[in-house]
Parts: sequence; C-alpha cells; structure tokens
Amino acid sequence: MKSARIKAIVFFTVVVLFAISLAFLSSATGSNPVLYKNDTKYSIAEYPAEIINGTLHVPLSFFIGLENIQYEYGTKPVGFYLRNESTGRFFSYSSESRSIVVDSSLVDIRFPILNSTVYLPLEYCAEILSLKTETKTVDGVERIRLTDGTQRLTFDELIELYDPKEKPDNPSVIEPEKPSDPTDSPTPADRSLYITFDACPNEYTDDILDIMEKWDINATLFFDEEGIKAYPTAVIRAFVSGHGIGISVENGTADELKSANEALYSVLNCYTRICSVNKTVSVENKENIEKMGYVLWSCDIDADDWSSKSANTTAKDIYNSTFKNQTTVVRLSSDEKSDGIADRLLYYVSGDKYITCKVIDPTVKDASGGQNG
Repeated sequence: MKSARIKAIVFFTVVVLFAISLAFLSSATGSNPVLYKNDTKYSIAEYPAEIINGTLHVPLSFFIGLENIQYEYGTKPVGFYLRNESTGRFFSYSSESRSIVVDSSLVDIRFPILNSTVYLPLEYCAEILSLKTETKTVDGVERIRLTDGTQRLTFDELIELYDPKEKPDNPSVIEPEKPSDPTDSPTPADRSLYITFDACPNEYTDDILDIMEKWDINATLFFDEEGIKAYPTAVIRAFVSGHGIGISVENGTADELKSANEALYSVLNCYTRICSVNKTVSVENKENIEKMGYVLWSCDIDADDWSSKSANTTAKDIYNSTFKNQTTVVRLSSDEKSDGIADRLLYYVSGDKYITCKVIDPTVKDASGGQNG
C-alpha cells in the first residue's frame, strides 16, 4: 500500500512538473508580436520585439523616421535623444550616468540593451512622443501598429497587404523565356545577378520595395542626399528589409560623399562604403574615391539605355543578357517604369534555378573581384 502511494505521488509530481515545463516552453518560445509602422511592416530578424518583465519592448530604430520625431545619437558618452518637435516632450539616455531623462526629470525606467541595440518599452515611449498604437489579433498572432498620423491605409488594409490570407500562386513554376542563342553562355550555375536602383529614394521607391518584397529578393539601393532627407521612411524600410544600402552622388567629390553619408547616418545611425557616381569618373577621381575608403560600383547594363522599350521588353533583354556573363550588375533608375521592369525581371529569374540574385558586398571591390567603375 505504501509503495503504491509513493508511486502515485511520484507520478503526480512528474505530471505537474511536465505541465509546468510545457507552460514555460510555450511562454518562452511563443511568437512575438508582428510590428507595423504607419503603412509598412517592420521586419528585421536581428531586432525582433521582445517581452521583458511582461512589457513589450521594441528596438530604438522602430521610432526613427516618424513625422516630427527628432533623433540624435552620441558616441561620447554613448546615448540617444528622442523628441516630438510638435509637443516638445522627449526622453534621453546616457550610458555614462546610466540614467533616463523624461521631460527633464530622471525616471526609474530601464532601457535594456539586447542584440547590441537599445530596447524601449513601446506603450510608455509612444505616449511620451504622442504616437498612437493599434493592436489586432489575427489568426492567433498579435499585430501592433505604431502611427504618427500620416498613414494612408487602415490597419486591416495594411495587414492584408503584407500578410494576405490567400497567398498568390508561386510563379517560380513558370518556365521563363530563354535567349535566342545561349550557345556561348558560361555554365548556368555560375550566374549571379546584382539588381541596383539609383538616384532614390523618391515617390517611386515604395513601389519598388513592394515588388522586391513580393518576390522575396533583395537589391542594392543607392540613395542621394536630397532623397534621404525627403523620404527617410523609405530609407529605413529598405534597410530593415535587408537591401544593400549605398550612396549616389553626382561627381564623387569628398564633400559630396561626406554630406550624403552624414545624411544617411542621421536616418539609419550608420554609414556605407559603397557608392555610385552619376557622371563619368576620371581615373584620378576613382583613385581618390578609393583612398577615402569607398568602393565605387558601376553597372554592366543600364536600363536607361533602353528607355524607349516597354518594361516587359527591357526585363526580357536584361534577363537574356545574364546568359552572357557569370556576373551581371544591372542599374535601374527609381522612376515610374522601374517597378514594372523589376516585377517582370524577377518573374524570369524566379523560374531559373541556375541564377542567384545578390546584394553588393561592401567588403569586395566588385562581383568579379576587381574595381568596377
């Protein structure tokens, strides 16, 4: 009898511990909320939303680029400053004093550092900065949207845009058209394609980013100083989506490069080493650009050279040209035709298992290992 009782107690204890462990694992591995900002989805694998002590925290970058939100970052000491220019309310952090200041008063709020970036309590900071949050649970997943009042889509429209209930058919099963004479082509498996967009961001950049997201392929975007200042949200969207980021300048002078990179830093809190120059660059200027630490990239195919052709024809010609080289760098402007060209080009590429789309790596000089300019 005593043995049976001991067995019953042990069994009950095991069941309870198992149930507790399941609950813990469920809590620990449960999916984090999906974040949206105005009319875009915020998705960067390295900096997901985190539940800390029962409170939702988001990376600092989630607040950058919103209307009227002033952001400043310091390195000596490390810290940051976020302020709503309309209301004057702000909060700041200094690693030297390890203190948080809200509206000139010290507060007992922790801004933890995770994944090498500062995390902020979403609801608390949104209230200080006069930003609104919306929450919806769809298919068991919590979705949270941060807005500054400039959004054009309803929350339902936004969710349907980025996470449609009915996924489109996978176009990769469609066999793309082949070039007329590929007999001189290299081994198909060796082919790489670098898709770049120049002279952006502008009013067409979001359409381009929509197309790249549709096909789940990253490109490299070269931003000019004027566009960075006028469309900071598009810059951030491209960055958090995983696209390569470069700067685009007119002549490649030191002042141009420095000014464009500082504009980029004011939005993304980082610089870039890759650049493109709109005008023909002299050998001497190329050398000067390289001495300044930049990598100058040019293209094998400039879609502007085929401006008289339709988007479909241009895309087909670009795709057919990839059979002639092991690597192809194609440049598209950020204009009203670019999203159509990109959409058709990626339609061809998605059905070709021997071609790989790549993002420009700032640690190499070009796709073939030499200076591309």
